[in-house]
Amino acid sequence: MESGPEIYPDVPGAPRKSLIGGASLWAMAGKSPYDDRGVARFFTFLSTPERQLQLYEESGYIPGLAGVARMARRTVSNGKSQALEVGVAELTNKEPTDNSRGLRLGGMTELREIWSEEIEAALAGQKSAKAALDDAVRRGNEVLRRFEAGLPRP
Repeated sequence: MESGPEIYPDVPGAPRKSLIGGASLWAMAGKSPYDDRGVARFFTFLSTPERQLQLYEESGYIPGLAGVARMARRTVSNGKSQALEVGVAELTNKEPTDNSRGLRLGGMTELREIWSEEIEAALAGQKSAKAALDDAVRRGNEVLRRFEAGLPRP
């Protein structure tokens, strides 16, 4: 598929590669082997080509498996097939960069909690917006340093 006109011609390298986002699957540590097997079976179920195709058809999420994208092209209506082509083209139109190669962010849920707590404190008048953002950065960096060091969450 040919790329369209550059939206920001004054930005070097534009257009840039799109970032993926959306659905994530998370499994919590410290569960029983029985629970772990159940989670693994559920993830396997969600990852089958048939289920990925169904999720794409019902939600519009781009399938994570190349074979599913090929299946979708053969089985979905023309309008949805065109939407799939646009989505796949946006995700594959450029070589990956360090910022678009994928996401691995340890402590993501904790980081979201910190952000929410700090923004709520600012909105409630408990601290200034600047103080809330500074505290979010400080606390978030502590989470990231623990992740880098391979330390567990306190």
